[in-house]
Amino acid sequence: AVDTSESGTTAVSLLVLGSTLYCSNVGDSRCILGRRDARTGRVAPAPLSVDQTCYRVDERQRVQRMGGRLDEEGDPPRIWLADAFRPGCSFSRSLGDKVAEDIGCIATPEARLRRRT
Repeated sequence: AVDTSESGTTAVSLLVLGSTLYCSNVGDSRCILGRRDARTGRVAPAPLSVDQTCYRVDERQRVQRMGGRLDEEGDPPRIWLADAFRPGCSFSRSLGDKVAEDIGCIATPEARLRRRT
């Protein structure tokens, strides 16, 4: 058997219902909408998700409350067990990764909705 206790992934999903876009993400996977400017014809990016990493103050604080040790000197900042240099996650949410979940790298997605215009 393969030990998957330190294996996980990030994910993003988008559901389009009529003129409403529902986006959810876990970790640093991104959803970006391309919007064409009617006047210039140029396409510009419009982010639909926000990365969940320890660059964000709210995510750093949540991880620390849950017992994660942060290495804020590194780039990117990483999450470690209090007494070991593992798992070293660079994102603050993921699917799977049981070891990291115990120190704040949770699987709860953030969700946003946006109306198409």
